Amino acid sequence: MRFLTGLFILLLFSLTLPGQENRVRTRPVDYAEYDRLIVNLSYATDKKKAADQILAFVDKNFTAEDEEYFFVRYMISNQQLNGGEFLSTTKLLQEAISAYEKHYPFFHRGYPTVSLAIVGQTYLMLSKNYQGQHLHTKNIQFLEKHRAFLEDNTDPYTRRTFYLYMGESLFQSDQFEAAIQTFLKVKELSESGEFNYQYPPADDVYKITADMPEETKQMMLKSKYEYVASMKKMEQTTSDLVHINLQKQKAI
Repeated sequence: MRFLTGLFILLLFSLTLPGQENRVRTRPVDYAEYDRLIVNLSYATDKKKAADQILAFVDKNFTAEDEEYFFVRYMISNQQLNGGEFLSTTKLLQEAISAYEKHYPFFHRGYPTVSLAIVGQTYLMLSKNYQGQHLHTKNIQFLEKHRAFLEDNTDPYTRRTFYLYMGESLFQSDQFEAAIQTFLKVKELSESGEFNYQYPPADDVYKITADMPEETKQMMLKSKYEYVASMKKMEQTTSDLVHINLQKQKAI
């Protein structure tokens, strides 16, 4: 799971938003410490402590105009939602979305990492948060408000998940006809290939060269096999989610 999460974030970086190229930060920041805390957030045993540490560092060294302010809130929320924590992520996600809507394009360290996919996933994490709290009416209103951005997002995963979350909340709100139409749209778009993700070939992601140490080559080779398996798993997950929601439609 840790590999899948890291891989998905790596893929999201490939869709960097336009307009960030000329927003390079000039003031000094301890990026080495920031990078250390980011890595620690992913691998620490005490996730809450790691989250508190990097959030404190970011809030001391950055403002809502900086992409680190947005990105760290995205990272922490993604980690906590995967653990089933809904209430604690609401504020972080709302702060991240507010920063994007008010201050984008963000200042960055020289290479922007906030992409359309990451922004889209941040909105969808808040949607998942509302679903987890059974706030389905609120979630429908939230998704409708941001429909244009999510429906037209360049990231296929964002577009697909938008429809799935909308359909689920409509279903849970007893708006069965609207739910059916949403699930049918997911089926239609899935079958047309609209949601197909063009993943980079494994040989391009993991380039093994002759001058690499043998240990590194073996690690790269292992990661390459995991990458291929993960791509197949993500494709199967997409198919399974569509199937589950179509079964709900038939049960109505």
